Amino acid sequence: MTNQQASRRISSISLLAALALSCIQAQARTYIVTSANDTGEGTLRAILETAPLDPFGDQIFFNLPPHQRTIDLTSGELIIDRLVKIDGGEAGIKLSGLQQHRVIRVTRRGVATLNNLTIEKGYLSGQADDTSFPLAGAGILNAGHLTLQRVTLQDNHLRIHPGPSPTSSAQADDTARHNGGGAIANASSGSVLLLDSLIWKNTIDVITGDGGAMLNEGQLVVQNSTFTENWLIGVSGHGGALSNQGIAALINSTVGENGVSYSSQGYNTGAGIYNSQAGKLSVSYSTIANNRRGQVSGNPTLDQQSLDNHGGQVWLTHTAYPLGDPSHFNDFHYNYLGPDARLSSLGMYGGLTPTYLPLADSPLIDNGQPNCNLLQDQRRQPRTPDGRCDIGAVEVK
Repeated sequence: MTNQQASRRISSISLLAALALSCIQAQARTYIVTSANDTGEGTLRAILETAPLDPFGDQIFFNLPPHQRTIDLTSGELIIDRLVKIDGGEAGIKLSGLQQHRVIRVTRRGVATLNNLTIEKGYLSGQADDTSFPLAGAGILNAGHLTLQRVTLQDNHLRIHPGPSPTSSAQADDTARHNGGGAIANASSGSVLLLDSLIWKNTIDVITGDGGAMLNEGQLVVQNSTFTENWLIGVSGHGGALSNQGIAALINSTVGENGVSYSSQGYNTGAGIYNSQAGKLSVSYSTIANNRRGQVSGNPTLDQQSLDNHGGQVWLTHTAYPLGDPSHFNDFHYNYLGPDARLSSLGMYGGLTPTYLPLADSPLIDNGQPNCNLLQDQRRQPRTPDGRCDIGAVEVK
């Protein structure tokens, strides 16, 4: 598959999401959550379980006071098997798995748009020799079509160890082929569009597994989003932030300060991103920096292969990837691979997600393509309409 073919497949995800959203907004039924309880009248779970299926979809909003905008899911994961938009509004809504179970599962029938939500404290655990189906997606497991916008996925954890049977309730045809995805797992049947979102402080602790934050086996587009402080801990694994085993694109996004631990079998691989032999990955106008190998609580060292390509296809353009190894990807020009990109610390410099800001003497400034073909940077600030734009996720002019 060529870069152009991959781009066309990826563009279809955005088109599908736009069509789904237009269907939802046109003639959808509207429901209002009036209770922060997990079960009972007026709850989110009750609406998802009892509302009649509507071919035009459902819209779900929240009318909850400021001190009741966290919903503790005491009775298990939420299952989405319909066309639905769930919007937490400007104040946002937190959905918590209470460190007991997954938060959300989208089935193959599900077409879901989640806006202004925090998905947190999802938890899956199971034993290494259980082969009934893999453990995947402690925060979200998606087998359908999922759009996430202005969503935070945080403090979700997946653990595989000698112990009881898995706590997952996913059916075999709705789950991934591999263990992994601390925050989210996208099965081969699934597509995910991730916009203006933050994925941080998620982990997997495994005998073998992939994706401290995310495991992708289907189709994935990440835009204007940040992966940070996600970790893969274990004996053998791949991808501190993202393990891609499908088709994926990162655009205007940041992958920084994620990590993989030491293991008894040597280093785990891809402290930032891992691309498998089956993976097709395009990275453009993004920043990959300061991802590490070592112990979480120790002093991990910078990973010079924080984008590890294991025989798949990877294309990079206009991306800041200090110390990047060009043998792991196709260089489509205007990338920075030098030793020091002269970046600020990761922080909030405008926009909805943390980014690295190029310092005044950064080699990223004015070294991109003349006449940028992207109008905005990750923060949705304008890029240079004429002259050379900056390399990476952020435009400083």
